[in-house]
Amino acid sequence: MDVERTGGLNRALPLPFRLARTGLNGLGRISPPLAGRLAFHFFCTPFRYPEPPRETQVLRQAERFSIPFRDVQLAAYAWGQGPTVLLVHGWSGRGSQLGAFVEPLVATGHRVVAFDLPAHGRTPGRRTNALVAAEAVLRAGEAMGPLRGVIAHSFGALCTTLALRDGLDAGGAVYVAPASRASQAVRGFSRQLGLSWPVEWGLRGEMERRFGPGVWPRFSARACAPSLGVPVLVFHDLDDAEVPYREGQLLAHSWPGARLVTLAGLGHRRILRDERVIGRAVDFLRAARIPSASSVSSVSSASASVA
Repeated sequence: MDVERTGGLNRALPLPFRLARTGLNGLGRISPPLAGRLAFHFFCTPFRYPEPPRETQVLRQAERFSIPFRDVQLAAYAWGQGPTVLLVHGWSGRGSQLGAFVEPLVATGHRVVAFDLPAHGRTPGRRTNALVAAEAVLRAGEAMGPLRGVIAHSFGALCTTLALRDGLDAGGAVYVAPASRASQAVRGFSRQLGLSWPVEWGLRGEMERRFGPGVWPRFSARACAPSLGVPVLVFHDLDDAEVPYREGQLLAHSWPGARLVTLAGLGHRRILRDERVIGRAVDFLRAARIPSASSVSSVSSASASVA
């Protein structure tokens, strides 16, 4: 197993979240359930980071349209012609974050479609969760399918796996720095925000109150991976400070026939622009089958509980 090293950086936590830390931890000493209820709102609230020039440039070349979803329109973008590859971004991200994949995919005869998840990018909304986002991935796949493949980053990989479980039809999947368990997402969120254990305990309780005691396997890509027959290629970096390498490793080991590529020094986001990752991802999807039609299935109404 080759491990490649370069430098890597992590983003600072947004100011509103840093300001909330003191109040939540103070409240956690008095009432962990109430602190957990308030923390849940932050947990389900993406932050809209500024769009860098490289993403603005790739969007200038896109056909812009929208995909109907519930009571909003998902902002969507398309490039090229041919079998469709869907790009799914991560938490607090945008479809354009995967823009480095566009030109190589178009050059190899693909139509590339990206979109902004609910409450992300140019899509309206303030809060969302994995079940709502997974439903959005499923609906986008149905609208744009049949799909030769999906390339998904971080939280987007978790949502894509849940969508595959619920009927998304794709010839192959490429996951970059995938999140695979909601329980780890809660732990990572609590660490990043600097929350005390009582607040994290309250947040876990609030998750179970809203989604039921089976929330953890329902929100787990690792739990449903063994039943999926879609070929998958997983890239993860040993130096990922946001989604631990162990998450990608566990997912790959749980997914029949999955291939895991281990990298180092690229962190959680620069990995999306690495030429080696992009090249191997494109080659992998070029070999994927093209489904004859997208599957249609129902999604649990429990996904509506986001606030």
